[in-house]
Amino acid sequence: MASRIPFAWIAGVTFIAVVLIVITISNTHPSSLPQGDYASVEVRRMPCGRLLRREVLHENDAWRKTVTLMSPEGEVLATKTRLIEPEQCNRIRAGQFVPGLWADCAVPM
Repeated sequence: MASRIPFAWIAGVTFIAVVLIVITISNTHPSSLPQGDYASVEVRRMPCGRLLRREVLHENDAWRKTVTLMSPEGEVLATKTRLIEPEQCNRIRAGQFVPGLWADCAVPM
C-alpha cells in the first residue's frame, strides 16, 4: 500500500509557496537611483500562471503607475500606464496606504 501524504501538509506547503510568490516585492534602493527618483515593483503569479506586475515610478518630476500582464513565459500580454494624482503622490511620499491606487489601471485578464 502506497504511503499517503497528509492533506494538511500539502495545503501548508502550497500556502507557503503561494505566500512567497505573492510577497515578491522589490523596492529599488534609493542609493541606486539618481537623487529624487523612486521605483517600487510588485510581481504576483496568478493561479492561471500569468504574472501581474505593478510599478510605481518617479522620474523627471512625474509620478506614473503601470500594470503589466505577462504570460508564464514572460511575454507581455497587456500594459496600462496612468499618471498618479497629486493627492496620491503626497500619500506615497508619506509612506501611507493609498486606497484605490490601482482601480483605474485594470488590464483584461
